[in-house]
Amino acid sequence: MGKILTQQEIDLILGHVRKADAAPTKFVQPWNPRGSGQMHNDQARAITTLHESFARNLTHSLGAYLRVPFDVSLVSVEQLTFSEFLGGIPELTYLLALELNPVGVMAALQIDHSIVFPTVDVLLGGPGTPSEIVREISEIEEQIMEGVAKIISRELAIGWAPLGFEISIGERHSTPQIQRFLPPQEKVLALSFEITLNGIKGTMNLMFPATVSNTMLRKLSLDWEYRRPRASAGASARLREHLNECEFPVVLGFPEVKVRVRELMNARAGTILAFKISESSPASLLISERPVFDASPVRLGSNRAAQLMEPSPRPSSRRIGRKA
Repeated sequence: MGKILTQQEIDLILGHVRKADAAPTKFVQPWNPRGSGQMHNDQARAITTLHESFARNLTHSLGAYLRVPFDVSLVSVEQLTFSEFLGGIPELTYLLALELNPVGVMAALQIDHSIVFPTVDVLLGGPGTPSEIVREISEIEEQIMEGVAKIISRELAIGWAPLGFEISIGERHSTPQIQRFLPPQEKVLALSFEITLNGIKGTMNLMFPATVSNTMLRKLSLDWEYRRPRASAGASARLREHLNECEFPVVLGFPEVKVRVRELMNARAGTILAFKISESSPASLLISERPVFDASPVRLGSNRAAQLMEPSPRPSSRRIGRKA
């Protein structure tokens, strides 16, 4: 024979059931290892601001060095895998290692040949003509480009000085050689710039390994975090006071009416044009070309004035013709 429960035991069991039903539901989500350490919006804005300043400084420095129209602008800031970065650069390209201290790691500088050859031509006294032959750069061209690379490294070091990094140029590498820098799935920070030289466009890319990018992101979170400017005390009151003194164009006119061309052709000074609207129809008061009130023209002393009646029912659909 089964056990018969007392009322106290039944209440105790029901209490446990209610507690189990009231417990919050836990959701389990799969962990994506590639998503860890991703930049949040404030960090991305801070990195963008930092390297937009670098691009402006580089524009002035290289423009003065080359003495031709020259412009550098930041195009994108991305976190990629090393294999994704390598997949986005040409096989034949100018690829230089950058030494980052005190962390002691290597980064990479890549410049398209479409910019390298005109730059070399300018430095040799030419007009900056691009090369139509697809080839690797020579040792002489590499030595000439070293001066340009030093300026890029110097401007980058100046921009990164508050972050505590020192940057210097290393050796030039081919694309197959640089593949040994990092594991293919290693996360890197990739910065892409567009270079314009004498109307010729090309791309410059900077790649930094996770060791550097993570350190940079931590320091930016502490020292360079983007903050929206806050209004000082009393700024809203001062703004409101200035707005009160602003002037807006005001028009008091009839709603749109139609007049036959014959009447317009015969119109002369003193002619009275009859509008097919009632004399009791209100005019419209427009502020900055937007109907706001129905109004009637009145006189205030020796001045004309508008007596406001009701808000315009459909301001977007009313068009104003001749002024009252």
